[in-house]
Amino acid sequence: MVPKNRTTLILASLLLSLNIALSIRFLLITNTKQGPHRTVFFGNRFLDAKRFLNEIPVAGYYTDHNPSSLAQQAQLVQARLTLAPTVLDDQGLDHHFLLIDCSTPPQALEALKKLNAQVIHMNSQGVIVAERRGVL
Repeated sequence: MVPKNRTTLILASLLLSLNIALSIRFLLITNTKQGPHRTVFFGNRFLDAKRFLNEIPVAGYYTDHNPSSLAQQAQLVQARLTLAPTVLDDQGLDHHFLLIDCSTPPQALEALKKLNAQVIHMNSQGVIVAERRGVL
C-alpha cells in the first residue's frame, strides 16, 4: 500500500505538470494570433538627407506640423538620431542649410519662398534639404 503523503505528492505533481503544459500552449496560441510586433522608426524618412548634411555641423529644421504633438516630437528626435553628427536646430532658421518637412507641396513651396531657400534634394516622402541664399 502507498502512503497517503506519497499519493498526494504524485497527484500534486501531475496537476502542476498539466497546469504548466496548458499555460505554455495558451502562450503559444496567443503569440501566434497577435503576430510580430511592428515598430515604426520615423527617422527613416530622413535617411537620404544624411548624405547632403554629413559634413554640416548644424542645420535648421522647419515644419508646418504641430510641434507640440507627440508624433512630431518623436519624429524630430528620431530625425536627429538619423542625421547625427549634424545637429538639427528646430528653434533657429538662420542656418545656411535647412531641412524642411511640410504636410503638402504648396506648403513646402511657401516655406522655401519665406526662407529664401532653394532645394538641394527632395525625397519621395517630401523631406527637403534646402540651402538659404545669402546666409553663410
